[in-house]
Amino acid sequence: MSLELAMYNAQLLIFHGEILAIITAGVYRWQRTGIKDGALSSVLVLLSFLLLWSLTSFVSAIFVSENAPVVRDTVSLMLLLPIQYLFLKLLFPRSSKVPSHG
Repeated sequence: MSLELAMYNAQLLIFHGEILAIITAGVYRWQRTGIKDGALSSVLVLLSFLLLWSLTSFVSAIFVSENAPVVRDTVSLMLLLPIQYLFLKLLFPRSSKVPSHG
């Protein structure tokens, strides 16, 4: 498998993980507080992904040259992963107790 194909596969894996994070964030808040907060959480995660990706794309453009053997988008997505992970851990702290709605 070529390096370019491996980079595109990494991008697909990251995008699928992001879709799962958006769905998980929505369901997490929906179960705890309601459907409005669930939808708002999903939108917040999506917007944070888009904003952070644009920022990391700028950083990767500085460090990765135009004719480098790696794809800039993949590098920016890999830079995005730990930042987004920390953001999600702060936004959705782990609790063992699920409040009841009734």
